[in-house]
Amino acid sequence: MIMEYPGKLTGVAFLLMRAHAALIVGGLALEGHDLDVLMRILLGLLALAFLLGFLTRAAAAIAVVALAATISNAGGALSGLRQALALAALGLVGPGAYSIDARLFGRRVIFSSGASAPHKREP
Repeated sequence: MIMEYPGKLTGVAFLLMRAHAALIVGGLALEGHDLDVLMRILLGLLALAFLLGFLTRAAAAIAVVALAATISNAGGALSGLRQALALAALGLVGPGAYSIDARLFGRRVIFSSGASAPHKREP
């Protein structure tokens, strides 16, 4: 099975999901008046990572944990849950083709346990 980063309209949809994630954590960094400086810097860096599509899955996992830690600043429990679900979804599906991750990691061929690896030709 060949894994690709989706492009075209699907890639644009992933780009929009990353922009939404950047708005979630960036807004929390800017509006979280009770947050200390280090947490605000972390959230700002996560927002930048989402915009660029850099280490998106790891950034999403960190953002969900950071959001849970700052739930009182996220606009209430229901709003925080909605935001955490959006971040988790992005973490599961990945960044899409229009990202740094797609350039760094590119296409990969993954063999499942049921499939056999291609045989080498003998000269």
